[in-house]
Amino acid sequence: MTSEPDLLFHEGKAAWRAGNLQQAADLFFEILEADDQYHLAWNALGVVYSQAGEYEEADTCFKNALFLTPDNPVYLQNRGKNNRKLEALWEKSEPVKPAVKIPHMYIIMGIVIVILIIVISYFLLLKQSI
Repeated sequence: MTSEPDLLFHEGKAAWRAGNLQQAADLFFEILEADDQYHLAWNALGVVYSQAGEYEEADTCFKNALFLTPDNPVYLQNRGKNNRKLEALWEKSEPVKPAVKIPHMYIIMGIVIVILIIVISYFLLLKQSI
């Protein structure tokens, strides 16, 4: 006899195959709320997230599936594909620019001032010790 989570899982797979990612995700979540050890649902939810472009969330799901069934070749493959997509996204992203750009002249002036303070302090200490 098929259990409730198994029925929900098959419904989720059918929704996923039909392209209804939200319905599939909802069904997989429902399974995991009842049984967070259901590794098939973790993997399937990871696939849904990955297809939706939510690669970090997908990775978390694949990690959970692999925690429950280490070395599962399908889960390892799914995580690998997802991580390649995530890396490609990172490579395309713009580098973070500083909020305020400080002209080089001010940086050099700041360094010179610090050096002058150190030198003057040294000579004042030297003068006091004589």
